[in-house]
Amino acid sequence: VGPPKKDGSLKFQPWQIDSTKTVQDILEHLGKGEDRWSLVEYHELGDGNWNQGITVGYKDERAKKGISKFGWTPRRGGMLPPVWLATETE
Repeated sequence: VGPPKKDGSLKFQPWQIDSTKTVQDILEHLGKGEDRWSLVEYHELGDGNWNQGITVGYKDERAKKGISKFGWTPRRGGMLPPVWLATETE
């Protein structure tokens, strides 16, 4: 998954991830377990518009916490909007 393109499109792959997993766990699973990688949340605004949310780098201390600490819980994608995450480098 990458950040939204200028035309507003987003290439993505749906995943269900246990909310006890950490940002480091996820980045390592994706083969991006290096200090230069981050997970970046995006909020869909509609009509191809996106707003950047939380960014958590692999080396950040908070990357060791479960993703539920960022509000990325099982309620997202059901009662709440889905979590859209992209991997990005510094």
